Amino acid sequence: MSEYFYGWYFRCQSAGESLAVIPAVHVSNGRSSCSVQVLTQSGSFYREFPIAQFRVNREKMVMQIGENLFSRKGIRLRLEAERKVRFFPDGECAGEKKEGQGSRSVSDKIALSFWCL
Repeated sequence: MSEYFYGWYFRCQSAGESLAVIPAVHVSNGRSSCSVQVLTQSGSFYREFPIAQFRVNREKMVMQIGENLFSRKGIRLRLEAERKVRFFPDGECAGEKKEGQGSRSVSDKIALSFWCL
């Protein structure tokens, strides 16, 4: 199978805050996995899951990754995730640290549990 990505985008917003949640499944270099990414005003948090924890019903528009449920009616999120940011000497940021690039990695964790309609 070639490279593949399938994901949904949800935005939850209150009077003063908003966050985006992106559940997805991906195949890259012969490896399959699924993930949940949460984007907040304080950063981006990411959690990868084994592909066996991915379920989707496209007719009913329901996706499940682990204990996390996504549908037209809203999302139920039960997630512990990590934020990993790589800092380069010139101030650029990128994803996970790769060995030998002379950068340092910062890791924060969050625990989220909520229902968003």
